[in-house]
Amino acid sequence: MSAKIVRVDPEDSINVVLSYVKAAKVSRVILEIPEGNDLLVSRVGLKTLHDKFLEIGKEVVLVVPDKPNYVKTAKDAGFVVTTSRDRIDASLWQQAKVQVLSYQASHYRSKTPVTLKQEPKQKLTESTATVSAPKVGQDVASQRVKAEEKGETTLKLQHSKPELTKVKLTGLDFAKVVSSGDKKGRGQAAQRPAPAPAQPDGGPQPPGVMLPTGGASSGSGSKPPGPPIGKSSLGKLGSGKRAHKFIGKILKFLGIVLTLVGVIGGASAYVYYKYMPRVYVKLVVASTSVSIKDQVEAGVAHVAANLEAKQIPLIKTEVTRKGSSTIKATQRVVSGDYATGTIRVVNGSTSDVVLPSGTEFTSDNGLKFKSTSEVTVPAGGGADVPVRAEKYGDEYNLDAGHSFTIGVDNASGLVASNQTSFSGGTKREYTVVGKEDVKKGVDSLKKALFAQAEEELKDANKEDGYVFIKDSVKHELDGDPKVNPKIGSEATEAYLEISTKSSALYYHQDSLNKVAEYLLIKEYKKKLKLKDDTDVEVNNLSVKVKQIKIAKDRNSAVLVIEASGQITPKIDKEAIKLKIAGKKWEQAYEILKKLPYLKKEPKMEFDPSWIPRNLWYVPVQTNRITVEVSVS
Repeated sequence: MSAKIVRVDPEDSINVVLSYVKAAKVSRVILEIPEGNDLLVSRVGLKTLHDKFLEIGKEVVLVVPDKPNYVKTAKDAGFVVTTSRDRIDASLWQQAKVQVLSYQASHYRSKTPVTLKQEPKQKLTESTATVSAPKVGQDVASQRVKAEEKGETTLKLQHSKPELTKVKLTGLDFAKVVSSGDKKGRGQAAQRPAPAPAQPDGGPQPPGVMLPTGGASSGSGSKPPGPPIGKSSLGKLGSGKRAHKFIGKILKFLGIVLTLVGVIGGASAYVYYKYMPRVYVKLVVASTSVSIKDQVEAGVAHVAANLEAKQIPLIKTEVTRKGSSTIKATQRVVSGDYATGTIRVVNGSTSDVVLPSGTEFTSDNGLKFKSTSEVTVPAGGGADVPVRAEKYGDEYNLDAGHSFTIGVDNASGLVASNQTSFSGGTKREYTVVGKEDVKKGVDSLKKALFAQAEEELKDANKEDGYVFIKDSVKHELDGDPKVNPKIGSEATEAYLEISTKSSALYYHQDSLNKVAEYLLIKEYKKKLKLKDDTDVEVNNLSVKVKQIKIAKDRNSAVLVIEASGQITPKIDKEAIKLKIAGKKWEQAYEILKKLPYLKKEPKMEFDPSWIPRNLWYVPVQTNRITVEVSVS
């Protein structure tokens, strides 16, 4: 017979699982529950599912992860359990089938009431019907005659099952027979003789009816016999006998009650003794303390722990943040127009003087001007030199008549003055968005955004078992800051917006623990010169990361670790339970004493302890045996 495989998701509820199994068109179902589903740790939930499966007649074999607590919980709930589909064989299906058949047998009930049905075979007339009363102790069924040939009435007892009994009665007083049967309980009419109808004195009695004995005559005028003369003194004696008889009935009833109480009490005590006590086994195993110091490589290319190569997974997580603020513009700027004019230069020397463009002229009141073009002043003559003020401001708008000194080496024979007024000089001072203003705003925003990003990175990947490497955090701006209005624009404040990018590295803690355990066991076997296949385990494991060296490409890191633990031989608790299950107390104790690696003699406790010690035993059911292993 084929079986339907139902795979359950970790988040599926009990109702969803039940609907999956109900939808299966076959009676055999393989139900797989993965690790992470709450049903694996809920005995009540699994028990409810198991009862529902039996109720709908499904033969279910439950497949759970290979962990003792999952297997135990499933077995306690009543399931036929295995840890792999490959281990399902005919014996497991037989157990599941027996569970369904036992449930159906214990819950069977007949819902069709018992009825009496009168089926006339032929219309009955008074002239032809007869009644034949059965004798005392005689079965009514033995009075059967061929009703079909004599036209008699048939009384049938009907039930939901096939017809149990057919009883045929004949006679004129059929109604009385049915009435008597209804009063005494259905079906009793076929077990007692029909009552004879009353007849007048001297009248003939129906055939088959026996008169009471005692000398009464059936002739005309006869009377029932009276009490015997001279025996009235026996009345008190009869009364005493009745009292003794009544007391005897009471004593008999009490005896029955006490017997029932004793039987029920004894049965209850036996059931309790057989199915309630538990046994606790305490084992102390010898251990060796081992410690190591080594290096483990964590890399983004590793997807699982590599024990031999000492490699574990490393992941990188990146978060981006955006922030904005309003910054104050503080840079002061002066602008305006330069004053311009013409200076007349007279050359009193005997040779020409060339004044290049940019020649500086200083007025008699200390204001500086520069020429805007090259001019040659001829010997004994003069020339006009165009100039522009050095700075903005209307103070450079000089009136005519100011004298100037010329900033050249050969100016000893030169005289300069303005023949006309200077004009056009203006000045205005205002505030603009400066670079320093933007820099201060960016620094303030970065500090806040980097702190938020680091807080988010610190808690990332924790649920997946990864550990945050604080020194691996890297912050940077994501693009150029956005300023409105732009730098250099006249404003009292500006809107600033920046984006940041932060990243961090994480190593997988469980993988690191596995590598540390492997290294500790390797060191332990090396010291004790044990074979590699010796089955041991690490207890009280401690792993400390002393230093982390991160590669420049941030795709790998080297972890310097120190690890320690107690190395002990591995004890299979389920195997021990199976070894001692159903054994006598002393026999089980001897089995436990022979277990290897024990540091002390085993201890066995029987619960309840008030049961006499000579009645102690180890239950057959392993769920009533608890094995505790401690390390010393």
